Amino acid sequence: MFVGKWKERRPKSLLLFPTVRSESGKGGAIEPRSFRLQFARYVEAAGLPGWATPHVVRHSYATNFLNGGGNIRTLQIILGHSSLATTEKYLHVTDKDVAVAMRGY
Repeated sequence: MFVGKWKERRPKSLLLFPTVRSESGKGGAIEPRSFRLQFARYVEAAGLPGWATPHVVRHSYATNFLNGGGNIRTLQIILGHSSLATTEKYLHVTDKDVAVAMRGY
């Protein structure tokens, strides 16, 4: 939900959160403080709730990636985690997941 709304509003760039200005016109890397300030403006402009933070977006992305069949090791690389144990925090096993996994047994 959040990532989809963000993609509709962000400047066109290969970076997920680019600067608005750059020589190429595509946006460059952004400083952490600038990121937090811009993120808050984009959250407001997109009409997202106030609790939408960079951490929530990161967590939502990771959860959606895994729910969509993404590999935990690939997610580890995407998120920049040095330990797989850190990435495993994004694994959520629900009753529905167990029921789906047990079909046919």
